[in-house]
Amino acid sequence: MRERPLRVRFCGDCERMILVDFKFCPHCGSPVRPVVPPAEPPVPEAREGKAPIPRDGREARVLLDRLIRELEVLDAEMVEWTAVNGKR
Repeated sequence: MRERPLRVRFCGDCERMILVDFKFCPHCGSPVRPVVPPAEPPVPEAREGKAPIPRDGREARVLLDRLIRELEVLDAEMVEWTAVNGKR
């Protein structure tokens, strides 16, 4: 029994399954192109006047709580404005 699973990929020319460590495809003989891992997208920075992008669940919850409080304040201000000025 194997201790770790086999890692496989597909040949870029014949599209058959080969092992990751192969330098040449055993089926068609073409050289195997190296696998280039995708680049990680840059983390967006907080823009002036915009909320920062949360990095984990805790930060997301803190941000959500802050935004809810801000909406509650805006709603209270709108109710007060409506009482003074008439319809919304």
